[in-house]
Amino acid sequence: PTPYWMGFYASRPTLKILHYEATRILLLTEILNVITESLGITTGVKQNDIDHIWNDHVPSTHHDYVTGTSTDPVLTLEQIPLSTYVYNEAYSTRWEILQSLALKFGTIKTNASIGSMGLV
Repeated sequence: PTPYWMGFYASRPTLKILHYEATRILLLTEILNVITESLGITTGVKQNDIDHIWNDHVPSTHHDYVTGTSTDPVLTLEQIPLSTYVYNEAYSTRWEILQSLALKFGTIKTNASIGSMGLV
């Protein structure tokens, strides 16, 4: 038998967490976008915006990406930056939709002590 290495299940946890969380956020963002559109709530988000984020996320399904078996330079110079970008874009897009929903239903309060907006 040919020896093989199976240590990839626990390798590159940061990359795997970013991939998983970005996917979850994008799926929720799509659902929220459908809800806001069906309720006639205007947001700055269009389905095309979400599609572009999905397109940026596609490389993370490559077998070296998902398993974490790529080389260190590929990980640090390509995969982590792209995954971080996708996560941040997905997060901010979801947040924009959530803010529109909260404004529509009057569930935003201002926290004067920290000067930020928060969902109640």
